[in-house]
Amino acid sequence: MLEHLLEQRWPVTAVLSDPSYTGKNERSLDLTTAQWNMAEDILNVLKPMVTLTELLSEEDNASLSVTIPMLANLKRRHLAIAEDNSPTTKSLKAKLVEEIDHRWQINDRLFESSLYVQAAVVDPRFKLLPFLDDGKRDKAYICVSQLADRLNAAQRPEQGQAAGERNTTSSDEEGEPVPKKGKTDKQRDIEMLLCGEDEEKEDQGADSKDEMNDYLQDHTKVDSGPLAWWEKNYPKLARAAKHLLSIPATSTPSEQIFSKAGFIVNKTKSSLLPKNVDKLVFLCHNMERLGK
Repeated sequence: MLEHLLEQRWPVTAVLSDPSYTGKNERSLDLTTAQWNMAEDILNVLKPMVTLTELLSEEDNASLSVTIPMLANLKRRHLAIAEDNSPTTKSLKAKLVEEIDHRWQINDRLFESSLYVQAAVVDPRFKLLPFLDDGKRDKAYICVSQLADRLNAAQRPEQGQAAGERNTTSSDEEGEPVPKKGKTDKQRDIEMLLCGEDEEKEDQGADSKDEMNDYLQDHTKVDSGPLAWWEKNYPKLARAAKHLLSIPATSTPSEQIFSKAGFIVNKTKSSLLPKNVDKLVFLCHNMERLGK
């Protein structure tokens, strides 16, 4: 709404200042220059917040791994107060940082090898964990290596069968590289929030700990399906990656299903059997995919 208002600033001002369209009492509705400038300052601060909200609410791509890196980059790169910021911008940035810290409970406990941090470790874009100190970073790497060892030990009896399935999946997914596109304003905001890096590759180690060291030194760009990339390059860590990257960043997708259920189950359909309601909700939620 604020962005649309600023886009229409001069037409709105022209109409409000034209006596043939606007009465004397309504002319005071026009904003002053200071108020228009304040609106621009607010919009510039809030725009990346909209991008962050959309990214964390995506149904298909928003993994838990993006949460902490995005919030850290938002605070460090966008919400950092600069000397040339207006008083409005400084006040808004300070309040947003305060609310983010309160909402996400950003403190030392959150960075102590929580699931958020472990998920970031197995995401190649954030594996270097630049938002942590050396001690917390090393602890996170150890936690993920131990998780990989536990998962591999639990799955070892089924390893032969799973290997065949993984090879089939890898060959299917590797044939679909992600196409490159030109950068838009939104993509630049995404780049600022994610701050990914490209890096070069070395040989794999003999166990999860050695493989973790190789992974951290790997600068290979991930340009295919991430799970296929994991299975091909670091099979010992792949189970941990699948375990952590499958956790959604927020509960928004599941909440959307409940909203759709509310629209589907109304008075005229109150006598439907539960299994039929489940089918209707499934069809409504997956209609776009079924159409393809």
